[in-house]
Amino acid sequence: MVAPSTAINRFDLGITIEEFNLVANQAGFIGPSVLRPMIVREQSGNIPKVPDNELSSVPETARAPGGAYKRDTFEFDSLGYTCSEHGREVPLDDATLAVYASTIDAEAIAVRRMTHQILSRYEIDVAAAVYNTSVWTGASLTTTIATPWSTHASSDPINNIQAAKEKGIALGVEYNSLVCSRRQLWHLLQSAQLLARMSDVRNKDNSTVKSALLELLDLDQIIVAGGLKNTSSQAQTAAYSRIWGIDKAMVCRVAMTDDPSEVCIGRTILWNGDGAGAAGTEQALALLTEEYREEGVRGSVIRGRNWRGLKIMFAKCGHLLSNVAES
Repeated sequence: MVAPSTAINRFDLGITIEEFNLVANQAGFIGPSVLRPMIVREQSGNIPKVPDNELSSVPETARAPGGAYKRDTFEFDSLGYTCSEHGREVPLDDATLAVYASTIDAEAIAVRRMTHQILSRYEIDVAAAVYNTSVWTGASLTTTIATPWSTHASSDPINNIQAAKEKGIALGVEYNSLVCSRRQLWHLLQSAQLLARMSDVRNKDNSTVKSALLELLDLDQIIVAGGLKNTSSQAQTAAYSRIWGIDKAMVCRVAMTDDPSEVCIGRTILWNGDGAGAAGTEQALALLTEEYREEGVRGSVIRGRNWRGLKIMFAKCGHLLSNVAES
């Protein structure tokens, strides 16, 4: 018989969905913005998916006098998912806590460090799922840019993005977002093509330029990725690279609401079956935090964990660009 866990839920240290998104944003991570989180009640199961032939269908709405209204016969397809468990632990020795009790909040620092580690792995997994060349393949779903955006004098970023959007239209999807790294955005803003288009913009502060760029590209948002990863093992000298890289970018349709039937590129599926809600609130927890004693070293262990799965809903809701930048 499995012994019951002695760990206690630390709801005061748990991370809600809103806090999860905020902490990710502060770290320069974009995972929750690209694959919007959705809470589910089971560790594995099915979520609703709009049938492909219903994506852009236009139903008849006319009614003849005395006649009946047309009724919606729409039915969802189902899409299977499975959530796997992810987590990290941080030991807190009683003696260490006593020494530093007056100068630092060691518990809060431990939770921040642990949360960043879990978020970093999540971000790496989202980037791998979205830039998956096994999913996005063929002329309708991917384009290799002829002149990278890092060639400022002759690159054609505006038309590259517009051409990708037209590929989406041909598949019945209107893209609403550009996913790119900070370096790629910098190259885009340095292109002679864009500078010529914005020559009449008087106030060139960041917010004005971003607004003008969104209008020019006819997109709702540009999701700009930061974040680094160490590609070396723990015993080796650190070697850092961008999590999202500079070779690829994605023009896509991301979810803007919590409606599970919304047509989008994909979702992050979150399940916390043994601690889904923060005490005293109706807020769902994206990261459950626990504490248990470890008497062998006379200390406590803080553990953060969640169950998650990444699900690509519609490959045609994204068009993958490669050769975007060379450096």
